[in-house]
Amino acid sequence: GKESVIATDLNDQFSVAKSYNFSKLDVTNTKELENLVKNEKVDCIIHLAGILSSLSEKDRQLAYRVNVESVNNIFELALKYKFR
Repeated sequence: GKESVIATDLNDQFSVAKSYNFSKLDVTNTKELENLVKNEKVDCIIHLAGILSSLSEKDRQLAYRVNVESVNNIFELALKYKFR
């Protein structure tokens, strides 16, 4: 149900949906991400954030942080908090 899903995004436009809970979150901010995992007792993350090739070429550091480092951080949290 609704209480089982927490959508996150940098943009508040998704916060108005009634079919899920929403939290504004920068996936590259490990501390924010871990706080959400702890506070909401998250046990599974479906990571859909990504920087596509055209923007990746313009800002390679951002692309690396979102496409690589944030995935690694999620893996680390999954191990630490024993996701299913």
